[in-house]
Amino acid sequence: MRKKEVEMSFSAPELSSLGAIPLLTKSAKNSDFLNRLSCQIKEWWNPDLIIHNMQDLVRQRVFQIAAGYEDADDCDLLRHDPILKLAVGHTPEERDLCSQPTMTRLENHLSHLELWNIRNLFVNHFISSYKEEQDRIILALDDSNSNAYGAQQLTLFNNYYGEYCYMPLFIFEAQSQRLVLLLLRPGHVNKQTNVCGLLKKLKSRHPGIVSIGNTPLLSFMAMPCSLATNLWNRP
Repeated sequence: MRKKEVEMSFSAPELSSLGAIPLLTKSAKNSDFLNRLSCQIKEWWNPDLIIHNMQDLVRQRVFQIAAGYEDADDCDLLRHDPILKLAVGHTPEERDLCSQPTMTRLENHLSHLELWNIRNLFVNHFISSYKEEQDRIILALDDSNSNAYGAQQLTLFNNYYGEYCYMPLFIFEAQSQRLVLLLLRPGHVNKQTNVCGLLKKLKSRHPGIVSIGNTPLLSFMAMPCSLATNLWNRP
């Protein structure tokens, strides 16, 4: 480095710390899942006044969460980010992405029917991930506390964890570790709350995905996927 000229510039264009987002963007391009998800949400605003379409809003929200910015307030911070703009489908020079009020209105506008359709989309996506019909599918269900702050809706006190939190439920296929479905639940529920009802709904909607028969499926409900797989593989 001797006799090498060193130049310092303080006029560089805007930089971004979301370096991993392009990898997720490439993965998303190989799947039409985000576009299909956005199609489950009905646009209710005046079409003549639309600035951010539903596809852009969904992509922005998903990539922000993936980058660790799960709060809608983070939209105000990241709406100018060049990497996030590229992930949504715009160039850094184009208009900014949506702000917090727009994203909050979207999240609070979702109906029960739209949420049910999104739930079915996840299950159908899981089923379509198999190239051929499976003889047996084991569902492993596990929940995890997600501590929250402030007075967010459904952040209730959980006596086991001693925290105000959400208790999201994760459903995986135990052998392949593929995600089937995830559900956001109030903080006061336990692992077994309404699990049987959920399985019945899955079975009624997709008769081939859940087959209890003589399989001790219920014993896997409250166990992590790795434990469920180990138990199933025991002689």
